[in-house]
Amino acid sequence: MPRVVFINVTQMMRHLKRVERSSDQVVRPVNLEALNKWVGQIPSDVVTDMADVAPMLSVLGYDPWANPPRYGDPDPSVHPSVAKHPHPP
Repeated sequence: MPRVVFINVTQMMRHLKRVERSSDQVVRPVNLEALNKWVGQIPSDVVTDMADVAPMLSVLGYDPWANPPRYGDPDPSVHPSVAKHPHPP
């Protein structure tokens, strides 16, 4: 195992426990359920004018009229983590 030299501690490469609830949050990509919770909560007139109300959405590459929005695909390196650590029931 590598050592963290400045504090003389052995580095633990596999320090997350599968049964620990917070481990699921670290291993999985950003929770899309949480990102989409606002859908249906914004008044329809605001959603219709979203490009004017929030012009930064377009600058950041998001479609201001997408409802629910498409946040993109996770990096390919994330897919193996998702397969190994599925959400608990």
